[in-house]
Amino acid sequence: MTYEATKRTPAARIALTTVLGLSVVCAPAAARADVPSPERPTAKERPRRLGHSFGAATRLDVNLEGGLGSLRGHSGLSGFGRVRLGVLRIVESAVDPNASPLFFTVGATYDASPLSLATLGVQTELTHVASGLWGQFGALVDVTRPEPGFMASLGWNVFGIEAQRRRYAQDSGLTTNDWAVFGKVRLPVSLLFGAF
Repeated sequence: MTYEATKRTPAARIALTTVLGLSVVCAPAAARADVPSPERPTAKERPRRLGHSFGAATRLDVNLEGGLGSLRGHSGLSGFGRVRLGVLRIVESAVDPNASPLFFTVGATYDASPLSLATLGVQTELTHVASGLWGQFGALVDVTRPEPGFMASLGWNVFGIEAQRRRYAQDSGLTTNDWAVFGKVRLPVSLLFGAF
């Protein structure tokens, strides 16, 4: 008779301990067999621990960016500086507590550059914490002349590449929206401040 069988039949367990004279040794085992072993909680039972490693799951976000690059059809280098103020949401897996969290951010942006002193926009960002990879997408418009455009970025850690499709308000030589490509540095101010 196997041990699993004795767990299922208390009478057989008692008989086995009596025949073998192991009542002193097996009694504690029998007592433990009556207590169900704890099982790992399923995904539905395990509570979501959003932001347990990084503080509050939802918080204010401040991000600074600067880029240097070229605009097609425009001679020389151009650059920009940007500040984003928004809301950061930390999303963690409800199934795997060891999975890397994702940071999702949405916020309003303000850009300034030699070609446009004021550009407003909206930007979203998704960051995979473990790998350091991030991506951004946003819409923008110059204040002095309402010319809509959009931007998209990919990067790792604090470095990235941004592409813009826009027409700068103060550049009368650009009659239509055009492409610009920038190498940029991104500083997640609120996350760095929280880390220290």
